[in-house]
Amino acid sequence: MLSRNPTEPSQRVEGSGVAQAVRLAIIAELDAINLYQQLADAVSDESVRKVLLDVAGEEKTHFGEFLELLRRLDPEQVKELEAGSKEVASLVSGQVKVQGDPRDPQPLGPLSGEEAESLRSAIAEALGRARALRSSLPVTVLGDGSLVAPSEAITEGDVIKASSQPVQLSRLITYFDVEQDLIDYSRRLSAPLRPASAARAASLLGLEEDALIANSLASSASVKEAGSWSSPGSFTSLLAKALEDLKVRYPSYLLIISPSTRARLASVVDPAGVDELSRASRLVDRVVVSPGVGDGVAILVPPYPDVADVVVGSDLRLDYLGPSGSSHRFAIWETAAVRVKSPQAIAVITG
Repeated sequence: MLSRNPTEPSQRVEGSGVAQAVRLAIIAELDAINLYQQLADAVSDESVRKVLLDVAGEEKTHFGEFLELLRRLDPEQVKELEAGSKEVASLVSGQVKVQGDPRDPQPLGPLSGEEAESLRSAIAEALGRARALRSSLPVTVLGDGSLVAPSEAITEGDVIKASSQPVQLSRLITYFDVEQDLIDYSRRLSAPLRPASAARAASLLGLEEDALIANSLASSASVKEAGSWSSPGSFTSLLAKALEDLKVRYPSYLLIISPSTRARLASVVDPAGVDELSRASRLVDRVVVSPGVGDGVAILVPPYPDVADVVVGSDLRLDYLGPSGSSHRFAIWETAAVRVKSPQAIAVITG
């Protein structure tokens, strides 16, 4: 029945009739998809089955094309499609249908949309302050759902070669509780919800990220120097030697150290009053201080994407886990990895 032309062959289709013809085409495509998939399920010949499934896939593409055409021809149909999409999302997620702008802040557990947005803002600020290395190195954002990042290992020579080495993203997560009394207090005063527990959890997540980056760089470094840092000029000499030993050199370098290492180097002063940190800083473009770096470790790395970059999948996700006594438990998490492409350009100094 559907193979016959439902319109008069001699009559031109115009106006609303075009949308009606497209709807009939959509019905035909859906019927074809079901037919080919049913035939694929029925046949035992694998080669025939593959062809039928491939044709069914092509019909799904045609269905999408006709649906998009219908959206352009019938504005009322567009509104109904959007309304139906919201209704399905509401039913599937078990949430009550809410009228309003979908861009409005969404509730989270016991928190209203505005309270959840205030909490996210406080977390983002604390996390931004805690991340020292991400802001200093190249960053590539892949987006939610990314589990593996494509990477390359560069081999130097007359011809620069690169081999593919996929990198698994790590899930970093911290937890915090918010007392119900604090939520009630915030509501009574109409004050933003910015609990200290959330800020501290965000700081710890930033520390985990910095540690992931620092450990990846240090473990991949091709040049490793070790020696005493106790006398004036000793650390600077090791730093200069590391720069000299690098097989691949770049115009600028970062020196990444921990706060305790910074204090240790600053306390070594020569007779002229110049401390070791100031002396070593002259050999690099910038000194980056992060508690994610181990004590007694200094990492030398050029801030270029062909050397290393930080890959981010899901970034700063906040989840409500449920009640915990008189409190509510939340989780902050992200997925990230470090792609070291040219370890010949990275050095680590220990002492």
